[in-house]
Amino acid sequence: MDILADAHIVSMLRQEAQHAGDWIKSNVSAILASGKPLNAVLARKKFDGLLTHPELSDAAQSIDSLIAEQGKKSCTSLSTSVGPQDYFWAAQVRDYCAYWREAGPSPRPLPDFVVSGIRVSGNIRGYEPAAIQQLSDIVLSELKETPWYSPDAKSVATLHLGGAISVSLDEKSRSVSRPWTERIPYTDIEEYQEAYQEPYTGVEMYTVQVPYSDTELYTVPCAYTIGTNCVSGTDTRTVTKYRTEYKTRSVTKYRTAYRTMTRPVTKYREHQREYSFLATVVTATYLTDVRAALNLPRVTIPIRIESREVEFGLYHDSNFEPANVRPERPEFSTIESWRTKIASNIESASSKELVETWKRRFCQSSNSSRESAARCAASNNDAASRQTASFFQKEFGVPLDELQRLIPRERGSALAH
Repeated sequence: MDILADAHIVSMLRQEAQHAGDWIKSNVSAILASGKPLNAVLARKKFDGLLTHPELSDAAQSIDSLIAEQGKKSCTSLSTSVGPQDYFWAAQVRDYCAYWREAGPSPRPLPDFVVSGIRVSGNIRGYEPAAIQQLSDIVLSELKETPWYSPDAKSVATLHLGGAISVSLDEKSRSVSRPWTERIPYTDIEEYQEAYQEPYTGVEMYTVQVPYSDTELYTVPCAYTIGTNCVSGTDTRTVTKYRTEYKTRSVTKYRTAYRTMTRPVTKYREHQREYSFLATVVTATYLTDVRAALNLPRVTIPIRIESREVEFGLYHDSNFEPANVRPERPEFSTIESWRTKIASNIESASSKELVETWKRRFCQSSNSSRESAARCAASNNDAASRQTASFFQKEFGVPLDELQRLIPRERGSALAH
């Protein structure tokens, strides 16, 4: 009976699994009918926990086959939409097809505004050739993170440098004051509590031995005789005895008491003072005026760094410990640290300008063509997501941010194809 019951339960579970698999397959198939298999991928992900059960492995394989088949069809369809000059759209479709393990469209010619490197022209006064090369390497590194760059491009950008950096020192003698606190001693009288032994009369109990008379029996060795025999007997006698008695008496005792006394003490009062000394105030002024322009074919990207930073230091040999005054020598930023800061600013500015120029150039229109939408999206910025949302929803069934989550692409990766 138990065996039959178990077989019945197993049969019911298999039927339930079959129904669940058919239901999921029906839902996914309905989504696939729209011709947008990525939506089916998202729907299938919702059932991943269920489809991992062994009883649904056949259904899972069948669903995956349906999605993959539709994905290959959509790859073929999108590949036919790539024009002969659609470099960015071809790259986007090729990435999409690779997701379905398909080759996709062949690479299209690189646009003429894409470059493979940088040559430097001009100079920055205050920079040696090695420092100039460092700036060029920084800009190139940022360029490589954008769609402006491809190692296969024939064109090379020109980084035109101008401007100067300079440091000027100014020295002025002046009186410098530093605060300090002087502690001045003075004598004061203070009260205090002195302990002493105070006598007082107390009562104490003591014991004494008081004599008294009492009668006691004692043995007489030969009280009387019988014939020649001596017979002992008893008799009484008066004896003195003692008893303990308790008495009290007055005695002088001592207890600890306190009395107010006075004594002289040394105290201190604080006075705020100023210690003045003559010092040379050295002022270092760092002026940065770096004007750079990254000239790509048909577009110029400006990079401008301007700043004025001032550092101060004292030069003197005074020494006064209470005011924490010791001989000082000014310490200013080194040329290396200053150039490092400039390099960091150029890195930030070039990264920002490269992206902003791309947005202004390619993400301001309504993206009327597939190539223009893909070109805008290649920079992977917020403006691209907003401008191309409806386009990618129409072509792939999902918005750009969702597409990038499903098919991750590195920054500027479209140019790596």
